[in-house]
Amino acid sequence: MDARATLIYLLRHGEVMGAQTRRFIGHLDVALSPRGESQSRIQAARLGQVPLTAIYTSDLSRARVTGTIIGAAHGLVPTVVPALREMDMGRWDGLTGAEIAEREPQAFEKWMAQIGEFSVARSVCPSRACSRSARTTLR
Repeated sequence: MDARATLIYLLRHGEVMGAQTRRFIGHLDVALSPRGESQSRIQAARLGQVPLTAIYTSDLSRARVTGTIIGAAHGLVPTVVPALREMDMGRWDGLTGAEIAEREPQAFEKWMAQIGEFSVARSVCPSRACSRSARTTLR
């Protein structure tokens, strides 16, 4: 590997409370479940011998706690970057797919066909969010 290259590990937070309900949570600040904390400890163990130099998380508690658990083994405290949040589901936050399909069948069908491209009120396309986050973080 080129000495100037940077290897980036992208991890998703562990399971959240109420995950079994399969609700859209987007920007809702839902805590990790005990299983999610366990998943984070497992990831921390997997990365135990990897020379991590920084950890970045969104400002949502599920991401911050996951990052804190993983960073502890490396003596790292996560840098919080709000732009790393998941897609804002707007008026759909907290609803199940079935509830959305019942309330807004055409919008939900379009969203399902164009995930990541179709904007729900206040939402940000993941590709734009990622590129914005990368520019913010790497400055």
